Amino acid sequence: MTIPQNTVSGKVFVSSGRDLSGIMTSHAFQLRADAHKDRALQKDWNELGEGKFDISVLEVLKPKWNLMRDHTEDLKALEKAWVEKLGAEYNRA
Repeated sequence: MTIPQNTVSGKVFVSSGRDLSGIMTSHAFQLRADAHKDRALQKDWNELGEGKFDISVLEVLKPKWNLMRDHTEDLKALEKAWVEKLGAEYNRA
């Protein structure tokens, strides 16, 4: 799980995937290019500037079962749980 977090308002956007470094790079690239899929997040980024956001890892899924299994559904469930737990405003916009 990764989160771009607005350090002014505390709002977060929760995202998940198998390549955390790639996800973090992708969010930063999209935001810098004014092309992020979450328009509320993009609007705040444009207004406040990159310096008011922190993109970090929230949690790493550490499966205790078959490592060859596709964990896409596990990641989606974990993402949903974090969205609910944090009240991730950007994910709800």
